[in-house]
Amino acid sequence: GKGRMYRLEPNVAHAEAADTRRLLAADWSGMNEGEVRSWLVSSDSRVRFLAQFELVARGKKQVLARLTEDATATRFARIHAIWGLAQAGFEEPGRLALVRVSEDEDPMLRAQAVRALGAHEGWKSLEAIVARLADEHPAVQRHALVACVRAGARFGPGTALPMVAILERDGESGLAMRS
Repeated sequence: GKGRMYRLEPNVAHAEAADTRRLLAADWSGMNEGEVRSWLVSSDSRVRFLAQFELVARGKKQVLARLTEDATATRFARIHAIWGLAQAGFEEPGRLALVRVSEDEDPMLRAQAVRALGAHEGWKSLEAIVARLADEHPAVQRHALVACVRAGARFGPGTALPMVAILERDGESGLAMRS
């Protein structure tokens, strides 16, 4: 009826729910690196974030950089590795890994890589960011547009024209205008 609220919980006997409860209460600092990395594929986003934060806290930028490019890893694991690099502030090996991921076949990975590149010294990766303005996926284009602005792009024809085309195409209701 009206005004009723229901709370749905997984069956307490469900193994994954028990694992999640255990992990949310666990001391992650006692886990080895492989175990922490293995939780980046969890179906629970809270567990994936805890694994990401733990790898960042341990300074495992190389592990995160390698994981971003690991085609055998799940999409979630790769995205959390991208976010972890952005969170930690990456050096040259991480930046180069993100530039390569910005050309990945998965548009979600391309978008997140471009977003991360733009958020951290984007001017060093401006060529890769500008190239994504012409991406076929609108989310990648939007993140590239925002990254160009954040990176302080010099707006020559190679940058300004694709940006104007995106803004004209999307109009005032477009995602780029709301970013």
